[in-house]
Amino acid sequence: MRLLPDPAAESNSAVPMRVAIVSPCFGVLGGLETFVCTLAKALVAQPDVEVTFCFKKVKSFQFDPLLEKAARATGNGVVFVERASRALAAVIRNADIVQCQSPCFDVAVITKLFRKRLVLTMHSQRHRNPRPREIARMIAWHMADRRWYNSESNWNTWDLGCNGANSARLPVVSSLPAGRMPTGKRRGVVFVARWIGNKGIDSLVEAYARAILDRKQWPLILMGDGPLWPMIEAKSRMSAMTGAGSA
Repeated sequence: MRLLPDPAAESNSAVPMRVAIVSPCFGVLGGLETFVCTLAKALVAQPDVEVTFCFKKVKSFQFDPLLEKAARATGNGVVFVERASRALAAVIRNADIVQCQSPCFDVAVITKLFRKRLVLTMHSQRHRNPRPREIARMIAWHMADRRWYNSESNWNTWDLGCNGANSARLPVVSSLPAGRMPTGKRRGVVFVARWIGNKGIDSLVEAYARAILDRKQWPLILMGDGPLWPMIEAKSRMSAMTGAGSA
């Protein structure tokens, strides 16, 4: 089953379906960026699909090479564009489907001007206020051909009685192994998040190093990436050298 609307009935099946994944971006590899990279891997695994990453810079954009590295590791094209720019329009014009990670007004308008299909993934709740930005978000939301929501509560804030067949909960998109591990065979602690200070990974590694426990029975597995990588790696090595254990 395809994760996006399939235009095969309207086009030659030998021609790849071109998907542009457009995402507002601060320039760093965060949770949203990791999600779109995983989504791209799931899409290109399907027959006849081409994916282009289009990261739309926000005002406080600061480029982190880790983001481009992660995106290019999926084997897809990567571009960084300004809001409402010609570069953004060029990406949308060359796509069959535009999959945007937020109800962006400029993306929605350009997509419809080129008569392309617009799919929205809703990662944030609706804010019920009359501010221009929120009005623009609502207009973009209405212009979408398909809407996905990452939670039931999120969906409920946007439900205006017109979601219907064009809206649904977000399909599970994961690069983790399938299946379940029996409870009796589970071991240790797993941390999954972006490696930045306010996620608590530095405190976790320090606490694990000080804890008196069986490291084989309770291993610490860290999953993710981020600017704290050098510091966490150094702490892990130091813990191993002192015999306190390592992450």
